[in-house]
Amino acid sequence: MVMRSIRASASDVRAAWLDPELTLCQAAESVGMSKDALQARAALLGLPARRTGRREVIRPHHEAEFRLMWKAGVAAREIGDAFGCSYFAVINTAARLGLVMRGAGFRPRLALSEFREIQLRVSMETRVQAEQQMGAA
Repeated sequence: MVMRSIRASASDVRAAWLDPELTLCQAAESVGMSKDALQARAALLGLPARRTGRREVIRPHHEAEFRLMWKAGVAAREIGDAFGCSYFAVINTAARLGLVMRGAGFRPRLALSEFREIQLRVSMETRVQAEQQMGAA
């Protein structure tokens, strides 16, 4: 049996290992290794253990948008559709972020499409104001 040597640099291994967005399989594939080989190389490099357990469905870089949707009153099911997760993942994320929980009988104030339209309008108004200030200066 012939042993195959993998020529992934230490920096490539480190970057793949420490990327929280990649699963172990994805990280190993990105450097052309098996999961076991990647784990062994990470141990040799003295890298910290990867986080185990279930990952949050709504990732930290989405939390700002999630908070806006929740506070605007978008239905939890629509928020889940927007992030590709379940109703319960939305409720658990709201609890994890310390947002005010909605009681029984809550009626959504906005549909997701209305929320997106408002975001677009605000963005466009902000851009127009910035352009007007640049023109006045």
